Amino acid sequence: MLFKLFFTLGAFFLIQGCTSLQTLQSETWTKAESNNFTLYSKQGEVVNRFVLERLEMFSQLINNSNLHYGFNRFPTDIYMMNQEEGKLFGISRNISGYFDNRLNKNIIYLRYDREIEKMLSTIFHEYVHNVHAEMQLSLPRWLEEGTAEYLSGVEISDNTLTLGAVQHNRWNWLRDHRWLPASKIINPDFFSDFDGDNISMFYAQSWFLVFYLNNRPLPDGIDYSIQLKSYLNHLKNGKGNVLAFEEAFGLKISQVNNTLVSYREHGKFNKKIINTKNILETIHIKSSVLSPGETNIILAEFSVSRKETSNALFFFEKATNLLIQKDTALVGKAKAYIFDNQLDKAKVLLNFVEDSRQSKKSEFYLTKALYNQALAKQEKSKSRKINLVERALVNLDKAWKLDKGNSSIYYYYGLIEITYGIEIEKAARMIEEAIYYNPANIQLKLMLVKVKILTGDEQTDKYTRNLLADLNSEYHLYAVDLLIKLTNFTSDYHDYIDRQQYKSWAVSSNGTYGYAYGKSNQNEADEAAVLICMVYSKEGGCQVIDRGKESSDVFNEWFKLQVLNIDNDNLRS
Repeated sequence: MLFKLFFTLGAFFLIQGCTSLQTLQSETWTKAESNNFTLYSKQGEVVNRFVLERLEMFSQLINNSNLHYGFNRFPTDIYMMNQEEGKLFGISRNISGYFDNRLNKNIIYLRYDREIEKMLSTIFHEYVHNVHAEMQLSLPRWLEEGTAEYLSGVEISDNTLTLGAVQHNRWNWLRDHRWLPASKIINPDFFSDFDGDNISMFYAQSWFLVFYLNNRPLPDGIDYSIQLKSYLNHLKNGKGNVLAFEEAFGLKISQVNNTLVSYREHGKFNKKIINTKNILETIHIKSSVLSPGETNIILAEFSVSRKETSNALFFFEKATNLLIQKDTALVGKAKAYIFDNQLDKAKVLLNFVEDSRQSKKSEFYLTKALYNQALAKQEKSKSRKINLVERALVNLDKAWKLDKGNSSIYYYYGLIEITYGIEIEKAARMIEEAIYYNPANIQLKLMLVKVKILTGDEQTDKYTRNLLADLNSEYHLYAVDLLIKLTNFTSDYHDYIDRQQYKSWAVSSNGTYGYAYGKSNQNEADEAAVLICMVYSKEGGCQVIDRGKESSDVFNEWFKLQVLNIDNDNLRS
């Protein structure tokens, strides 16, 4: 009886969830396209136009700001939903917006709020992150968030844009709460250890510090942009966060908080007012009501970006019932199945599209390439594996002819070439081409390091050092950790294979390894490698995978797969 009750409740909540998705896709969605953005929402043309006009004006402001070095535009889709709708996609109620740079486009999530100005502040904040990414800026977190807060505090009317407005919620927080030491702002130990109040104070102090640095009086010939560039150059040259800050801005870390308190009480707050009439004349917005099929497609694509496979399949299935979007939906559904490793189901859908009389799109051939690549991973026969890989490359060629600016195509081309040893000299060029079309994507740059390692590129060390020097943001700490891990692993590998004595390499089930060389006999080398491996492995179970005086092809292949598979899950179109 108890089991029956649990089963009934589970079925009830499942039905409730599907009903919510059902409601979401059955409502009227609109698409609004401006010069630089595509906005999807249920709020109608008036709200969409209001949001996009102000976002385009804000974009013009950013383009003329101190940080503008020039950058290429990358497709940016904005999904505007209310809190409950966002929850359907696994988005916390505490998140009012986020920016996500993917292989083939940027995605901005914006939580709808009836207080339009509050909502605009969120999207402005996220857009600053977008611009910093496209400009390939890696800023310390205080500067990244402080700049986003400072610029997003802009006030926009029909005729003017005013920069330098006070963020009242941040101002009140500074007035009512205990400040963090400035050293914790400029050089935080572990940002993830901050509790809710400290996070709010971090944002408030970061905003006010950037506000102050932009507004304080400076000697003739010196302005904030000059100091900012000096600060970033100091960081790139290896100076610590605190020393770089003190030298660039001429302000001791011990004096920061007292200086800010004094400025809050007695300082002059400057505002920059820009007439927006000429800007408005350059903004072009086109709006349309989405058909039911189009609605399901865009919701499915958002689900894929969130790695919500069940949601994606639900929406793609709805779209397949509508003739106009059927092939697009089937291809999207097949792609979701491939990422979920349900290859038999993907095959059926791709075959159906193959047999249809509709003209094939680039996404169809890209998905066929992913399907053949996934089959190749599972194939035991070497000849059959190569045949599948060659099919995948043919599919990518067809996709490329239809969409030459899609970084996903170049990425997968390079990945397949380096993984299976087919024209490996082209692999680096393909990844570089992907970076050209999507310069903000850190994962692509990490992949280029991997390709350079595996092709023996003499510039690998230089490229890696430069990339490490560019990654100053706390958001990029994972990339720094990965680069260090790759560098150490590669160094150990070359140290091992260059040895001609008795040597041995052991690995555990959790990926840790140990190696030894220069022993008097092979058994001694094996025992030493296993012992070293077990020291680092908490699970034990270390086994020798290479031994003797020369490394085997099997071991070299293992090394290649280890390099390629390190944190490769985040790259998805």
